[in-house]
Amino acid sequence: MSGSFAVVDGGGQRWSILLENGAKLVIQRPKRNGHVVKASVELRRNGSLVYQDTVTLTSARSRNGFVAEIETQRPGEFPDLPMALLALSSRVSEIATTRATPAPVETTELTDEQRDDLRRQAAPIIESPDPWALIRDALKQGYGGNSIAPETVYLAMTTRLLLMREGEIPGHLCVLGPSSAGKTYAVNRAARLMPPEALVEYEAGSSRVLIYDDRPLRHRAVIFGEADSLPKDEQDSPAASALRGLLQNHRLVYKVTVRDPATGKYVVLDRDKVGPTVLITTATRAMPYQLGTRTFTLDMPDDPQFLRSVLDVQAALEREPLGGPDPALLAFQSYLQNLAPWDVVVPYAVELAASIKKSAPGPRAFRDYKRLLAFIKALAVIRHESRTRNEGGRLVATKDDYAGVYDVVAPLYEEAISGSTQKVRDAVLAVEAIRKESLPGPLLVTYALVAKHLGITKPAAKRRCDTAQRLGWIENKARGTGQGVPADLHLGEPMPEPSGLPKPDSFLPNNGITGECAGNTDSSSFGSLQAVVTVDLSE
Repeated sequence: MSGSFAVVDGGGQRWSILLENGAKLVIQRPKRNGHVVKASVELRRNGSLVYQDTVTLTSARSRNGFVAEIETQRPGEFPDLPMALLALSSRVSEIATTRATPAPVETTELTDEQRDDLRRQAAPIIESPDPWALIRDALKQGYGGNSIAPETVYLAMTTRLLLMREGEIPGHLCVLGPSSAGKTYAVNRAARLMPPEALVEYEAGSSRVLIYDDRPLRHRAVIFGEADSLPKDEQDSPAASALRGLLQNHRLVYKVTVRDPATGKYVVLDRDKVGPTVLITTATRAMPYQLGTRTFTLDMPDDPQFLRSVLDVQAALEREPLGGPDPALLAFQSYLQNLAPWDVVVPYAVELAASIKKSAPGPRAFRDYKRLLAFIKALAVIRHESRTRNEGGRLVATKDDYAGVYDVVAPLYEEAISGSTQKVRDAVLAVEAIRKESLPGPLLVTYALVAKHLGITKPAAKRRCDTAQRLGWIENKARGTGQGVPADLHLGEPMPEPSGLPKPDSFLPNNGITGECAGNTDSSSFGSLQAVVTVDLSE
């Protein structure tokens, strides 16, 4: 390590180095995977964030990319940055695994001057005509094809900031799909736009790691890299119950019995952690029953055009790696976090509830109504600069906020209340079309024929047909189910009419703001309901 730099150990897995011009280079929350060490790296000057990104400390290419991005933005201003980053990376990589759990990252109370400075940093986002448009553009960078998945994750993470009354819950999210489907990448695209104080991350751990970790959970997004690490009722019922309490009631309460070393007697200790907290996780199979019955499902595009777009983006990133996020985007979420909790009212909640009851009368619609309101409120918070407040001081969401959520959440909602998506319906229609084309002769309608008809892969066609079979819309009359036995698909029961969210213009008068509803508590139509969102990338 260069002798010209003094590494300051800030404790709690945070290290820094002062540069010659008074700037500070900070590395925090390093994570080791074999010989690879990644960490959040920040460059600050005069207390303001210059640039931040996740850097592979053990990779010269990653470090050089970090330096190059800063040099592009501020040419010649930090000449000793390359050597400082190398020195600090070397030191942190050596000791990255010597500390167990990262220390709490508290959201400190800012002075008026500090808050004003943070607002100045976030001004390009706050004062833009539509902050959500800028955020969506940032999420699309380095992401091939449709960006609904990272947009959904970002909105879900932002629901952590809401004031939660009894019966209300934030946008808990499970990204579901087979290995290499892009689940983690979708989560990371949103997480990179969040400040450290917004996240509590676990790549893996025991089922009780959330209980014993001392990091605060209030207004945090807890990211579990794998849902397998979450407590399950059949394996750890008390811990699973504590987790559900956090997700639904915004408080994790867990009692544990330990031996008092002084007396030798057993005593009961309470673990009491306050939310609200939003859970973000990924999985390769359906969530356990207690959570799975409360999920939304989002199908990732699986058509050839989407797959080609993903390959094109990967090739482009190989030629020119993606730079770090705009510091203003990070400052924006820090600013929102410092002002949490955000008290938001959806003034058209009654009209929305009435319309949903007409188009989606099933019990699942009632359960997910609160989830929908949380997403609307999150978008209103993002656009708060152009929103008004009612007499009670609550931020008022408009029709545009529902319209923005509709574009992102409508496919999730349709699957949640009907058990299917348009893609599943297309698979049923494909079976019908293939059978009509084969008349009058007999024909085995196989998964391969459905895949060819839809222009998708055979595994994707099978997953869609399997869902249709569970719903009774398709029957497989093959004489066996073993490997090598071709399917013999036939139509089953008629498909019901599609149901889902009402279109924004179908029920909202006066931009969704009416004098009668402006003070509504959002919950008169459905009462106390809970749900967990699942983003399905299985195809």
